[in-house]
Amino acid sequence: KDVAADVGMADGRATRAAAWGDFDADGDPDLLVGFAAGAGPVLRLYRNHHAQFEDVTAKSGLTVGTGAVRQPAWIDFDGDDDLDLFVAFRDRANALYRNDAGAFVEVASNLGLADTRKSVGAVWFDYDEDGDLDLYVANQDGDANGLYRNDDGRFSDAAEDAGLAWGGRVPHDPTRGTVRPCAADVDGDGRFDILTANYGSNGLFRNREAGKFADASSAWGIANDGRHDTCAIGDFDNDGRVDVYVNGTVSEGVSHRDYLFRNVGTRFEDVTSPTLLSLHASHGALWVDFDGDGDEDLALAGTRPDLLPLVWRNLLPASTARRWLKVRVVDGRGRATRAGAEIRVYAAGTRTLISSRLVDTGSGYNSQNDLPAHVGVGSASRVDVEVVFPHRGRRQVVPARGVETGRSRPLIMTVPTAVVPPRQPDVIFVPTRQSVADDMLTMAGVTSKDVVYDLGSGDGRILILAAQKFGATGVGIEIDPKLVDMARTIARDGEVEGRVSFVNGDLFEADISPATVVTIFLSPSVNARLESKLRQELRPGTRIVSHQFPIGRWPPDKTTRADDGTLLYLWTVPKG
Repeated sequence: KDVAADVGMADGRATRAAAWGDFDADGDPDLLVGFAAGAGPVLRLYRNHHAQFEDVTAKSGLTVGTGAVRQPAWIDFDGDDDLDLFVAFRDRANALYRNDAGAFVEVASNLGLADTRKSVGAVWFDYDEDGDLDLYVANQDGDANGLYRNDDGRFSDAAEDAGLAWGGRVPHDPTRGTVRPCAADVDGDGRFDILTANYGSNGLFRNREAGKFADASSAWGIANDGRHDTCAIGDFDNDGRVDVYVNGTVSEGVSHRDYLFRNVGTRFEDVTSPTLLSLHASHGALWVDFDGDGDEDLALAGTRPDLLPLVWRNLLPASTARRWLKVRVVDGRGRATRAGAEIRVYAAGTRTLISSRLVDTGSGYNSQNDLPAHVGVGSASRVDVEVVFPHRGRRQVVPARGVETGRSRPLIMTVPTAVVPPRQPDVIFVPTRQSVADDMLTMAGVTSKDVVYDLGSGDGRILILAAQKFGATGVGIEIDPKLVDMARTIARDGEVEGRVSFVNGDLFEADISPATVVTIFLSPSVNARLESKLRQELRPGTRIVSHQFPIGRWPPDKTTRADDGTLLYLWTVPKG
């Protein structure tokens, strides 16, 4: 039964995307919908309150007037235990909305994620295993794909270096592109590989550690040429090896064929039935055990109104269907905020890997689910389960031993908030006078083209002034979380939250390389310890202004007095 009207979300507009995620952490999944262009905003956020849905788009700050919406994904990119929102757009810069207590602030341009290429699909996972979620973006119209490495909340494109720039298709061909990337442990080695559904030959890239991927598309028999929309990851025979359904598009009167690939351990085997081919499915495809009998069924969308959408029921024998486990990963409050968590299942009492899964961060065609992960376990009656969650620069590991398989209810795996031993601030917070902040920014020659980093940013006043008066963007690094919250509130009230961001972190560990201007008001000893970091990480030409204190033995290029008579020092990072 269609209950959309009964629960308050019977939208009549053409829909391009949908993502379920508990953004308010109240225990039930909310829904983000992306519309095709038309009357009104292109995003709509429905808050779920006991199965009744309220449109909270405007009050949450997600009113977006235009844009060709593609992949949305709920993920906790900054490790603060709430779900942020990423949205890929086909015709404008991609967006990342940081969740600040239910109010969303767009921060992509500040963090390096405002990709203006023709983006369609995306998936988040910790590809370099450094303890935070990275992002792989699929681009169309001959644009290269992007692999955005997350380094302390700042992102840089590493696709070319990692071997993932083209996803198996012909480079620079405007008729080719990648529509859907999928992260899955195809070869059973415990690392997450990348599959791509392309306009062109489909791709498989095996994760070879150290952030590098090797093209295995032809060797695994998946490099089929055509136009494809979706790579849907499942395990339809419950043998522990991930299978894949690749959905061909229907366009300009041509139906590009679909593929059902069974993983036989060293390659994929095409097991597509003639009946499946006759459907001419297009775009949407998802695996889900809709009837709860222990095997994954296949949901398909397409262009034939007489047949699609439909669900293909999986009729595995009962003995085979029992070889499974469903795993739900939650935080310490029992909330589903752990998208991107890695689930590995081992033969009980051993380290023999049976299967791996990723808690969904983008799947199907521009969708995301909030369901427990389905894991086939082969012939195992008991298994050990290990969940790894990339969080705050750490990979938290939570084990469960001797778990019975074939159980009707999901195994709940709780990943609590990472406990980071507090470090005392190096200096006591003393607010910089507003006139002195103005003098510091003027001394540095700040303009709208600058990215200002304030190390020990306190209540954020220097960065907020840099955005309001000088038009700059900026990042503040502050170890005191209360001051970070205060700075974010002041920035929001000052209507510059989209231009500045504040990170709760250690200034000695933060990546400051994107800065063109650095401001500090610390102490002589802290400045001396900071000297080598500034010299090594900042690019030539970056300006540094310090209030009151020099930086070790580094001679300043200029010294002056601020409005209150205190000293200001200026350095410009030299070449070499």
